[in-house]
Amino acid sequence: MVTKTDPDRMRKPAKKKVLFICTHNSNRSQIAEGLLRAAHGESFDARSAGTHPTEVDPRAIRVMGEAGIDVTSHRSKNIDEFREMEFDYVVTLCDRAKEACPFFPQAARQLHKSFENPVDFRGTESEIITAFRNLRDEIKVWIQNTFGEEDEKQLKESDRYRRLLESIKWITTAGLGRQNTLLAVCVLLGNVPGYDWVGLYMVDESRRRQLVLGPYVGEPTEHKRISFGKGICGQAAEREATVVVQDVAKETNYLSCSPKVKSEIVVPIFRSRKMVGELDIDSHQLSRFAEEDRILLEEVAEVVSEVI
Repeated sequence: MVTKTDPDRMRKPAKKKVLFICTHNSNRSQIAEGLLRAAHGESFDARSAGTHPTEVDPRAIRVMGEAGIDVTSHRSKNIDEFREMEFDYVVTLCDRAKEACPFFPQAARQLHKSFENPVDFRGTESEIITAFRNLRDEIKVWIQNTFGEEDEKQLKESDRYRRLLESIKWITTAGLGRQNTLLAVCVLLGNVPGYDWVGLYMVDESRRRQLVLGPYVGEPTEHKRISFGKGICGQAAEREATVVVQDVAKETNYLSCSPKVKSEIVVPIFRSRKMVGELDIDSHQLSRFAEEDRILLEEVAEVVSEVI
């Protein structure tokens, strides 16, 4: 069963996961991990790994310390440690790592930016340290240009979702009546970009293992009744848990509403710990639903439960 969502989570956007990869996970990827965490740690969960890990270069630790960033606890890691994790970004930082890096099917985006390895610099130890400092500063600029705007966008989206949730809470107390209130909630959610079909299914009290379509906005659907276990809605009802499908074409147990639909999220609605309905949203975009969407919609489900 879905556990109650902490309201404080709506004040903090879900962190996007980033994996930096270089050959040895000794300096470039370690520096990138530390810099992203220090600059945008509220929005990004940074990790690093290597295709052939060795150990963290003490000179990388030194120049990061000079910038006020402590990476003494970092260790070199093999990319195999992260094969089963889902990442929003997988970033290779050297050409050899790009060639040797396996495909991460769970990654929403894969980026490549090659930086020279300061270990290859020929000169005095002082000159090599300078090369490490230059690398740190180059990566810092690149990280700001690459992730800074995304950080601001994510924070703005969190504010928009929070305002939307407040509007939905107000609607449910406006005395519009059950049907009009539920329809108004669907309309409000339908204004979110990429929420192309929004509907509410209710558990049929006379036939406990069936869902019946309630208010919705979007194209008409033939799926006015859905048995538990059938399609995405039926699976969510069977599991009593939120189900997110980022590519419906890969889902064998799927009830097609429209060829336009690319991804879907279904959130069960509970009242007194009993499932009474579901919130179903289709998108015409692949991989439309991020963690912040799930958090928002589970909050909406809790609010709507007082009306159903």
